[in-house]
Amino acid sequence: MKEKDLQCLFRNWLKANWKSSAAFELKICKEKTFALKRVAPHQISNLNMAHYGLFTYKLPDLGLQNPFDCFTLWRVETYVVLFFYKPKQPKIFYLIPVVTIQGLIDDGIKSIDEEEAKKLSFLKDQLI
Repeated sequence: MKEKDLQCLFRNWLKANWKSSAAFELKICKEKTFALKRVAPHQISNLNMAHYGLFTYKLPDLGLQNPFDCFTLWRVETYVVLFFYKPKQPKIFYLIPVVTIQGLIDDGIKSIDEEEAKKLSFLKDQLI
């Protein structure tokens, strides 16, 4: 399973369960620990812009039928969505605020395991 496989499942979960604006960065972990460096600095920076101020994004014109041209996010909640993937087990995800991820990185923490993700998460749920 790849991140792109979880995108559709997570998008369906959002449609059914999430009722406000927010920004999410999805990550899949197939190891026992998730390396925090996998959340790229530009991803953290953009999530922080959306959380603390204004983030504007122009959707690329790729010849597809885009829903619209651009959007802005103003002081929305921002999360790293972490999946600890285990074949043939429920797909559980953890919503961890990006400010928490930033704090871990600032403290020199290199990785977290699933138990730590559970403690740090704003929300834990199952996709299927």
